[in-house]
Amino acid sequence: MPVLKNVSIFVKKLPLNTFAWLIAVAIGAFGLYATLHEPKPMVSLEIIGESNVLDVYRPLEDLDVSFRGQDIQKSNQNLRILTVRVENTGDTDIRQVDFDQTEAWGLYLKNGQVIRTKLVGSNVAYIQNNLNPRLASKDSVIFDKIIFDRRKYFTLEILVLHGKGVQPQIIPIGKIAGIDSISVQEYVLKEPKPSFIKQTYQGSWAVQVLRTLSYTIGLILLVVIMVFISDKADVFEERRHIKLRKEILKRVVSGRKLTEGSVSEHLLEIYKKGGINALKGALSILDDKKSLLLDLTKYQWEQDHKEELKDLQESYTYEIDDVIFYSRHDPDLLARLLKSGVVRLAETAEVEVDEEKRDKLNELVEMIEEKESAQVESK
Repeated sequence: MPVLKNVSIFVKKLPLNTFAWLIAVAIGAFGLYATLHEPKPMVSLEIIGESNVLDVYRPLEDLDVSFRGQDIQKSNQNLRILTVRVENTGDTDIRQVDFDQTEAWGLYLKNGQVIRTKLVGSNVAYIQNNLNPRLASKDSVIFDKIIFDRRKYFTLEILVLHGKGVQPQIIPIGKIAGIDSISVQEYVLKEPKPSFIKQTYQGSWAVQVLRTLSYTIGLILLVVIMVFISDKADVFEERRHIKLRKEILKRVVSGRKLTEGSVSEHLLEIYKKGGINALKGALSILDDKKSLLLDLTKYQWEQDHKEELKDLQESYTYEIDDVIFYSRHDPDLLARLLKSGVVRLAETAEVEVDEEKRDKLNELVEMIEEKESAQVESK
């Protein structure tokens, strides 16, 4: 993956203090959020359902709808069931001492009369057993003041009698420390889904700044982690290949009695690190003496001036070797060819190739190809 490789090179060239700075910014952003974001209690009330007990769209003369001895059809009234959900949506638990002990905690019904109430659900058994919802008057329902942990909720069904054409309203009653008012979300048949733009940019300016900062840092850290994992995977894969090549070399050496005297250890190392293609590449560059002379001359000059180059590199932020001393061939490959004696620079500024060692190199390539083919066939 060229893109990932380029990113890997970029990441590796970043100074360590850059990563330290990113981590410090991430910790600082979290600390800033923790400082600015004060945990607050909050209770929300949502009417999640409502339905008429009996729907009569057109009054009929012979139809009587009686409730507790009263004809609600003729009196132009209606029975409705409201399903109400109350939840602690804040950042803190609400304790019993957080309630105002001089006021009742519950619900007040405006524009209607409460006939009956029932607790129909909760996400914790404690509330089921201790809330105790009950009628306090014809227009109010009260609860016991319980420990109301965050993210806990309960659901009530309230049977309401109200005049037709009048919408009954539920109003929270009671006071909880730290909460100015309890929000009430009215029932809607279908909640419209917020637009993508609204979902992206909703929240205060502080939220937007922290969101942008955290996303940016998170993306950078994700790229760094991906590069790190990719590098480790490449190292693991290369080690696996080297292990396989060593096993093949053992079979080649034991089968043909190859020794250091016949094939240099430097040539064996070319295969261990680069595979059969690296050995073939070594053979091919021996035929191009012109470019080989140029690269060997550059390589020898670099070896003779290694200390000066090191001092020069430390004065620049970029890799000066890549800019000034570009070679067509791998410097490590050139070094092994020189050390193995396959090639050498003559005093007459010419490249001399040891033909006997070239033949040994060619023989090594043929034997390894044979072993590799046999290994593939055995699988």
